[in-house]
Amino acid sequence: MVLMTPVGMSGDEAKMKLLGWFDGYLSKPVRKAELLETVVRLRLAQSADAADWAGELEELPTQQTASGTARVTGSYRVLAAEDHDVNRRLLMTILGKLGHEVVVAEDGQQALDAGLEGEFDVILLDIQMPHLNGYQVSERLRAQGVETPIVALTAHAMQAERDRCLAAGMNDFLPKPFNTDALVPVLARWLPEVPADRQPRSLPTRGQAGAVLGPSADPVHRTLDWDGAVARFEGDAETVRSLLDSFGAKTGGQITDLVPALGEAAYDRMREIAHSIKGSARSLSAEQLGEAAARLEEAAGDAAEGTAPSETETSELRELVAALSGAFEQFQRAVAGLD
Repeated sequence: MVLMTPVGMSGDEAKMKLLGWFDGYLSKPVRKAELLETVVRLRLAQSADAADWAGELEELPTQQTASGTARVTGSYRVLAAEDHDVNRRLLMTILGKLGHEVVVAEDGQQALDAGLEGEFDVILLDIQMPHLNGYQVSERLRAQGVETPIVALTAHAMQAERDRCLAAGMNDFLPKPFNTDALVPVLARWLPEVPADRQPRSLPTRGQAGAVLGPSADPVHRTLDWDGAVARFEGDAETVRSLLDSFGAKTGGQITDLVPALGEAAYDRMREIAHSIKGSARSLSAEQLGEAAARLEEAAGDAAEGTAPSETETSELRELVAALSGAFEQFQRAVAGLD
């Protein structure tokens, strides 16, 4: 169930999330792209084998966690290409705790170079990266004869995006934000059986996310769900706290850059900034900030692809920038409350 509310949830509505009655939230007026992404993300989260997307899971070495979720284990070699620091650290945390060897790339050119030079069992490839995007990296790897399975990482969980990824030579598709339970079934479809010289290693013990109190105890914890963020990072509270600080510093500068970008009608730049904030915020369980960024990203994208925006559309962009700034201020107050 997804709760749809006007922008700025009331206290009573926010309390519903604490009760665990809803699986997602949408702010009204609801935009088509945001609705589709939410539906697909929740569908994938509920389907352990994601049969509607890629068929039955292969039988691979697994280990049961305390929650009963099967996890692929073994020392696999994984190339993780992601330009956002938050998502890059998330991949490193999840894959590392599953016992895999991880090589990271921070942009498309690094991903291409690593993919051509190294031998990997699977490549996790972000779509929007500097220098070369994910489509270009995949196409060039395939042109050079690289047959390693490639999984696209993208915030656009729609059929058209999936089709474009497959057309570029990728094998699978993982919407953001993701967690261990969403990533593992995708890995299971493409990782080979563990070679004899790479035996499975034991999984580290997962930390107790609820042991550290934070904004999740507050009725308006959609601003920052501390427990949810720590759980996403496999109980690593220290990593989450470090990322909150670095993300806050970077995002503050990005929001400052939005004002001159709007004045210069640099709508593509506005879309890039909003996309960057959206992905990192959602991975850190800062849903309100992520939603505000998603709205600006879509509106700026419409402005970039259309004719000159009308005065009404420009006013809407200005309001969305202000809303994003307000959501960020609330996020910063929540982070400060962790001390």
